Amino acid sequence: GASPCELTVFAARSKHGKTTLSLNVAYKIIKPDTQNKTVLYFSYEADKEPLSHKLWAMLSGLDSAIFRYNKEEYTPLQLEKTKAAHEQTKNLKLIIDLESRDHKSVVASVAATKFAYPDLSLVVFDNIQNFNSNEKYRNDASVYKEITQVLYHDITKNERFGVHTAVLNQIDDWVEVKKINKYQIPLSPIDIADHEKTGIFNVADNVIFLTRPEINFENPKNAPGVLK
Repeated sequence: GASPCELTVFAARSKHGKTTLSLNVAYKIIKPDTQNKTVLYFSYEADKEPLSHKLWAMLSGLDSAIFRYNKEEYTPLQLEKTKAAHEQTKNLKLIIDLESRDHKSVVASVAATKFAYPDLSLVVFDNIQNFNSNEKYRNDASVYKEITQVLYHDITKNERFGVHTAVLNQIDDWVEVKKINKYQIPLSPIDIADHEKTGIFNVADNVIFLTRPEINFENPKNAPGVLK
């Protein structure tokens, strides 16, 4: 389950399934016949439609590309599965916030959601590297310090909220990838914790790396120590 007052970082390169995994986790929490709790989802990349497509794909077993590109060309079976998935998601307590991108508005959004939905259990930040996305100082150390402050101190460890925080981070934006025997290996949690710009990793309770061998490695069968 999502333990309250803990911070989990899902770290991966682009297009490795961070959003899909987070929606799977969220669904386990909001599913009516399991925990039936509320999830607040801050999306700093995708809008509501792509997120809905991913959720429908997860529930229907269909490729989300069908929803993006072939809306008029469903087979009868695909249409049946899509309708069933849509019905399943109708009343789910998944609150998607596309607007709150700075320290003050994020904390206010969590507080308002907790007030409206006392069973708020999980807060997700998708593509955290776009938090407070002011190009003039995005790579400045103050941004990383602010991210750590708002996510860890003001939300995760705030007992008034009592939520688990999940952060989706594109690691090639923040840390380099080192080469071992010609393979591209994501840096270890220890390496990342020592990195001067990744304060969020220093305070995380859990760090989970996602890799796709067919993308990260020249010969996936011989890829050493791959964490999927």
